[in-house]
Amino acid sequence: MNDANVELTATSKSSAEIWQKLTAVYEQSSGQRVDRLMEEFFKCAKAETEDMARYVTRLQKLFSDLNDELERLTGTQLPDL
Repeated sequence: MNDANVELTATSKSSAEIWQKLTAVYEQSSGQRVDRLMEEFFKCAKAETEDMARYVTRLQKLFSDLNDELERLTGTQLPDL
């Protein structure tokens, strides 16, 4: 851990508080993450070497990640299709 992280976490009283401080500094904002996930989802294309089951699984994972982030950010989710 570098000096900046040590200073940031030195006053923390619990591991949960340390985690919260570190994610606030290093994790992208929820809004940015939603934007990135939406872009990935709508640009998603099946690779020639990828079978259909793997492609659908990848789409489902992106959709699930997007829904999780929307829930965290707004308290709502996209409906299942």
